[in-house]
Amino acid sequence: MTTLTCVFGAFVLGGGLMGYIKKGSTTSLVASTAVSLLLFVSASLMGRPDQRIGSLLALGTCLALGALMGKRYKDSRKVFPAGVLTVLSSAMAIGHLKTLL
Repeated sequence: MTTLTCVFGAFVLGGGLMGYIKKGSTTSLVASTAVSLLLFVSASLMGRPDQRIGSLLALGTCLALGALMGKRYKDSRKVFPAGVLTVLSSAMAIGHLKTLL
């Protein structure tokens, strides 16, 4: 899950950067940077003997992102980025939950 968490963090960061470049959205850039930072920190914590802390941080981050983007998808019905991030965040949350059980 460590590698997938890093890849997902890079994907989120890239999406925020794309939102900033295309639409000038500093909110997207700041939010994606914060979420990516949390995912990268959680991935680095997963490599330690007590990896539960990293998995819990990643689980919480993915759940929060999934909930936020799920609401955004419900309101806008835009598949990208809200729908895609909802699905990916949910999948990552399930993966992190499995590592904790």
